[in-house]
Amino acid sequence: MIILKYAAIFIMGYVFGNIVISYIIGKIKAGIDIRQHGTNNAGASNVAVTVGYKYAIIAYIVDILKGVAPVVIARVSFHDLTYAPAVAGCGAVVGHIFPFVIKFKGGKGFATYIGIALGLTPLAGFIFGIGAIIVGIISDRIVISTVLVVSLYPFYFWILKGSEYTASFFVLMITSMIVIYKHRDNIKRIIKNTEPRISKNFRKYKK
Repeated sequence: MIILKYAAIFIMGYVFGNIVISYIIGKIKAGIDIRQHGTNNAGASNVAVTVGYKYAIIAYIVDILKGVAPVVIARVSFHDLTYAPAVAGCGAVVGHIFPFVIKFKGGKGFATYIGIALGLTPLAGFIFGIGAIIVGIISDRIVISTVLVVSLYPFYFWILKGSEYTASFFVLMITSMIVIYKHRDNIKRIIKNTEPRISKNFRKYKK
């Protein structure tokens, strides 16, 4: 019975992840499938490139909320299930990356991951989010801050919450590995020093 509950919680998070706001904005504002333009990714960064940074802000906010909402709902509705919030958050990231509504080709999940962190540990989530921006600006490559944040946050959560939340730690680690996997091409380009810099990409962003 408990397994069924956790399955339902994961599916709930997955449904939130299927709110593909970047794809919707691309269709409504530009009449395009955003996955076939710019970086070929249904994420907020590609909205900035293909539609405009003002709409990218909306996309980022919605993608973050997709992570926050299921985590909070799981905590309130299933307070007797210790690992429910982490499982719901994992579902949201999986739903964002592999959304059923657009044939499983979505975004890369980082904004939604930050939403999970905000939902689980609000202050730390905020700090990790700001830290990601700072590291991204300093390194001039967003993938570096992405990998750094998703690699460190599960360990921070585990240290903060203690051994009682070990299963949540492993759920977060799995979620992190999924996000890193989606950034594998970026990582390869970083190694080859061919990954486009943020400053260069920013010049391409539409107003």
